[in-house]
Amino acid sequence: MGQSLGMSSKAPGWHLWAESYEGDLHDTLALQKKVASAIAEQIRIELTPKEQAVLKNARVVNPEAYES
Repeated sequence: MGQSLGMSSKAPGWHLWAESYEGDLHDTLALQKKVASAIAEQIRIELTPKEQAVLKNARVVNPEAYES
């Protein structure tokens, strides 16, 4: 599974940030937390210690549980 993200400014031609992430479906939550941390860092917000701890602790997901 791959995810590509980017941020652009409203001003034409201003590309601020882009990153690609790769991961296994079982690591979906870990990938989401990694992306959230990267975005927070890029937009320069300060995370509380509790928020940082939440983003560091990832659970494994069973992708079959979401199939119908």
